[in-house]
Amino acid sequence: MATPSLDNAGGVHPASQRAPSARDRHPVVMRRAATAALLSTALGCASARGGGPDDGRVGAGAVPPAAELTASAQQRAAAAAAAPEQVQCEALAHAMATDERLSPAAGALLARSLVLHGGAVVRWRGPRDGVPRPIRVWVQAAPLAAGGEALTGAARDAVTDWDAAAAGLRLRVVSDSAGADVVVRWVHHVPPHPETPSARPDGRSGVVRNAASGTVEHAVVILGMVDADGAPHDGRDARTVRAVHAVAVHEIGHVLGLAHLPPGRPASAGRGDAGRDAAARVAPIIMSADIAADEVTATDRAALRVWYALPLGRLCDPAGTP
Repeated sequence: MATPSLDNAGGVHPASQRAPSARDRHPVVMRRAATAALLSTALGCASARGGGPDDGRVGAGAVPPAAELTASAQQRAAAAAAAPEQVQCEALAHAMATDERLSPAAGALLARSLVLHGGAVVRWRGPRDGVPRPIRVWVQAAPLAAGGEALTGAARDAVTDWDAAAAGLRLRVVSDSAGADVVVRWVHHVPPHPETPSARPDGRSGVVRNAASGTVEHAVVILGMVDADGAPHDGRDARTVRAVHAVAVHEIGHVLGLAHLPPGRPASAGRGDAGRDAAARVAPIIMSADIAADEVTATDRAALRVWYALPLGRLCDPAGTP
């Protein structure tokens, strides 16, 4: 079991794992004060109830078959794992996108995710790793007088969205936090992230991963109960519910291992005029830094499929990747 510790850069990582570099500082790997508060709030409670009963709609039935890469992508991943220091992350992601016929945006999202994790594939174990059990997610009931039930439902539906999108995985909403792999809690307000102070301060997430294997072992999501102006969220307002749902979907995407795709850079896996033209045609995705969509898109789904088909561990050198 990994032992979480706080490094000088402020990230959460197993005690034996390297300290994150500047490129690792991201909503998935948070600053010291925010992380300490998050873990004490969300992990300090041994057991809690209030997230609703186990939902048969989420994670029900047989686990779908694990995602498979094309033969060329499998060979490329094996070669990269054998000599990761000789492979640049963006180049690997671009080649994988070509092998798997991904869009430029999906390829760029793969590249950013590899860079975020220091050139490694960091994810939950799934069926391809011999672990058929679903990822168990507990969602705290929103403690709001005005439409709290609707906001709780929005967060739970975010789990359902990724469950439908994650090839070879199951995510299941559970009623008891004691056995949950992912805990979703509400706080009064989420402070702006130091690296992205202009981003919407509506949610934050953090993971604890095993230093030896790179697998995610536990995760926390926090959602704010007030908007950017300090006004309490009103679950009776449909726009508010959609916005909370979008933030929850985005944060769970981080928990599953995906990084941000910076606005205006959807085609970083492409080059020249053709890449710029493709960038102009890419639709918004949920994993963009500005949360440009309100649900999991085909681009998010495609990137996640390949991410969970790749072998765990280091595949490339993040140096030089923008």
